[in-house]
Parts: sequence; C-alpha cells; structure tokens
Amino acid sequence: MTTEKRKFHRIPFQCQSQVLCGDRTYTAELLDISMRGALLLVRDMPEWEMGHTCFLDAKLVNSDIHMQFEARLVHREEGHYGFVFLSEDIDTFSHLRRLLELNLGDAEIVDRELSDWMKA
Repeated sequence: MTTEKRKFHRIPFQCQSQVLCGDRTYTAELLDISMRGALLLVRDMPEWEMGHTCFLDAKLVNSDIHMQFEARLVHREEGHYGFVFLSEDIDTFSHLRRLLELNLGDAEIVDRELSDWMKA
C-alpha cells in the first residue's frame, strides 16, 4: 500500500505549455498542477537529468494569461515530467491561486496550503 506524501492538492488541468531549458524550447501539455508543482507531458522526451532547472510557460485556454515558473525536474516517467516550482512572479502566483480555488471549490483549502507553503 502506497502512502500519499503530498501536502498540496493536485488538480487536473490541461493546457498547452512550453518548457524552456538552456537554448531549447519544448512543446508540452500541462496535465495537473498544485501550489508547489506541475506534471507535464513532453513529447520530445528530452534527456534532462533529475534536478535540472527549466522555465515553464502555461497558457490558460481561451485567455491571454500565461503562468510562468522557474522549476526543477523531480520526476520523469515515459514522457511525463514532474516539476517542483522554485519561483514565479506575483501575477502567476495570483492566477495559480485563483485557478486552485475555482477547481477545489474551497478557498480555505488553498489558504491552508499557502500557509504550509510559506512555512516550508
């Protein structure tokens, strides 16, 4: 039996994304997102090493809004790449918070996660 270690709720959320690493840009699809990280499908299957730092750009559907994160690769399996967020600007943070509130249906959950995130 596997014990869930995550402190942050993941929400399934698909949108077109890009991963910028070094001098290359890879087309990706965001699969899910949380306050602390995201899972993406990257079809080019780059050979990034664990701990590799990249920049993620997720464009919200039917919107001009982009969420942009500096992130570190922490998981890789058959084209699925899991990243933990290292930093984001205030606009991205605000959009992410609102996205989580709308999809979780409870602002208190997001507030608790934000409090946990700030303590880490």
